[in-house]
Amino acid sequence: MSTSALRALILAAAVVIGGMMLVKAFPHGAVQAFTPPSASPAATPSPTPSHSPTPSGPSTSPTIKGVTIQILNATQTPGLAATWAAKLKKAGYKVCATCVGNAAVAYAQTTIYYARGAKADALAMRARFFPKAKIAPNPPSIQAKVKLSLFVGADLVATPSPTASG
Repeated sequence: MSTSALRALILAAAVVIGGMMLVKAFPHGAVQAFTPPSASPAATPSPTPSHSPTPSGPSTSPTIKGVTIQILNATQTPGLAATWAAKLKKAGYKVCATCVGNAAVAYAQTTIYYARGAKADALAMRARFFPKAKIAPNPPSIQAKVKLSLFVGADLVATPSPTASG
């Protein structure tokens, strides 16, 4: 094999390997790569008392403005993620531009996963919009850089959407 052919082969291999490294370094489809944790109910820890009191007066939900969220449709009903994205954005949430889509697995119950330090934000979202939603810390498989990940479950398909009045 001639030296120039060997050099061309090495260059082609370097380009392919470099391209593969760039794809790994800058994933753009992290939402589609989500694998939810096991559906086992034993994985949910029981809540512990918090030392920060909840105000007893009317709630103004100061934790909504600017809270970044992703919304995934975990049902077979088309458009639920987009519908809820519009409603929650109107309420003041910051919806990640690339974080509205379909979950890889169906959920019977709407679930709100929260990033470290964002449990209060998840509780505020549940209280205002999804009173029957399950709340859990982010599993390692959630890659989106958001505070909350909402998985719209089948429990919201048969019921009308809740209003922000209560």
